[in-house]
Amino acid sequence: MSAISGEILRNWDSRAAVRSKPRRLLGAELAGDPFPREFAPALQHAHLRNAPSAAIRDILLQHLFSYLHFTDRLEHEAVNQTARRLATGASGCEIAPALRLDCYRVYCDEAYHSLFCADLMQQLVKRYSFHFNPGEGHPGLACFHRQIAGCAPEERAWFELFFVIVSETLISGVLSRLPQDRQVIEAVRLVVADHAADEAAHHRLFSKVCEAAWHQVPRVLRAKLAAALPGFILDFLAPDLPALRAILARHLDRKAANEVLEESYPEAELRRTAAAYARSTLRLFQRVGVFESAEAEDAFTGYGLVLQQAAGGHA
Repeated sequence: MSAISGEILRNWDSRAAVRSKPRRLLGAELAGDPFPREFAPALQHAHLRNAPSAAIRDILLQHLFSYLHFTDRLEHEAVNQTARRLATGASGCEIAPALRLDCYRVYCDEAYHSLFCADLMQQLVKRYSFHFNPGEGHPGLACFHRQIAGCAPEERAWFELFFVIVSETLISGVLSRLPQDRQVIEAVRLVVADHAADEAAHHRLFSKVCEAAWHQVPRVLRAKLAAALPGFILDFLAPDLPALRAILARHLDRKAANEVLEESYPEAELRRTAAAYARSTLRLFQRVGVFESAEAEDAFTGYGLVLQQAAGGHA
């Protein structure tokens, strides 16, 4: 297929994981961590510092399953619903035909991301006999469903679209750093590397979609939507405390588990980290004019998501 002028994913046939990568299988070896320890700060807490190796493995598996389960649900509950509407012209947002074709490709990518997450989880269950308990669910998805449930019918598609724009333009530490962590088992590194490569292309596409979309948002809705965006960012990047609480309950009493979570995830550090990971998204919103109203700028500032602060962080 020849490239159509304006396509962002013009090399999709040769580069997308669904078109070019093999199924990732766990090897015979059991050595290695299921997840990077740098993303499991609870393991440094006094209550867990000398925990037995089986408990450490359980906690790292819980982190991995939280990531895979969230990715699986995010792709088919949020991203692909929006990608389908953009691709078919049913979103209410006008984008160029080439970008619509790219959204069909995103739809394929995200379905495959759900598949390889589910596949890896089944392999891990078989290998480790591990039972994942998600607790009450990831705060990012809870935020999405709560926000959408409170929307008027004419608002819903716009809120869904901008939640997806947030999710597709943020650059998380897991995607950027896990594939390079040689302490993590190979199949996990390869799955996340496949995901990261696809998402880098999606980032470029949804930046273009955002540039086209923001000025099509009804003017009366812009302030309300802008006020919701910082919450989308923080909840998307928030640690999965319900899942962590569920795994800690297997190894600690309630008081100790609460101390671990409170002291391992201080609010100020979560805000600082979110600002660092959101740098490109904040710059995108500045570029398209999200911050043009005082109300919007105040909403982001109130959450600690400002460009000056973001620029001082590290991703």
